[in-house]
Amino acid sequence: MIEGPRRLHPSAGREPAHPRAAQARAAQALVAHQRPAHPRALSRTSALAAAAVLAFLLVLFLPLFPALCLEESSLQRNRRRDSGSGNTFGGAAGGGHTLGAAASSRFGVFSPILLSDADTFEISYTHSVNKGRVTDLYTVGPDGIMLEATRFVSYGAGMNDPGSGNTFTSVDGRFEIGNMQLHIPVLLLAVGVIADHELSYAGRTRVLSDIWPPQTTLAISYRRASVFDYIRSTIHDR
Repeated sequence: MIEGPRRLHPSAGREPAHPRAAQARAAQALVAHQRPAHPRALSRTSALAAAAVLAFLLVLFLPLFPALCLEESSLQRNRRRDSGSGNTFGGAAGGGHTLGAAASSRFGVFSPILLSDADTFEISYTHSVNKGRVTDLYTVGPDGIMLEATRFVSYGAGMNDPGSGNTFTSVDGRFEIGNMQLHIPVLLLAVGVIADHELSYAGRTRVLSDIWPPQTTLAISYRRASVFDYIRSTIHDR
């Protein structure tokens, strides 16, 4: 039987690879694996990371949500700076509110309340002269805060008289001056000691002296607040 030519393995006849050569090739492969990424890939990754951080900051700090914002007024801060005390401001007679356009301060306690256009809220207090309870009714909208009506239990010194176009009714032993339609850019209110101011909205009531010390001047406005504002308020409420 005649055997055909034998096929030799490709490695047949070659000298075995030297161990050092194999180690050198392994080292080269490891170095190639550890080479830094291409500069374009790095710049693209950095740009994506920067865009993500910017988007997060915008969502966190951009005013997006309409809210009734209560904060310490700049009037209060200026008087405390000038006199060293926050007890120099006197509110309207009877413990009510005053109207103004003073810029409010972002320092101190800031309490945003989530409201939408046409929502209502009430501020009630004890009148300092006739000692009766007074409740002011407000609505909020694109133009800010609107005083709609005021209710009180007794007519006497220090109480407002109905003006032109106002309505006057008496229901269940309480008087009401309605259709006031008074636009208020910023509602300034001095938290009273005896007045015991309460803010009511959406079925909830908050006693203002539980949040701010008595005689603190508050600036109340309707504007947009950020997620950070709500986080800060939630942390304080705890």
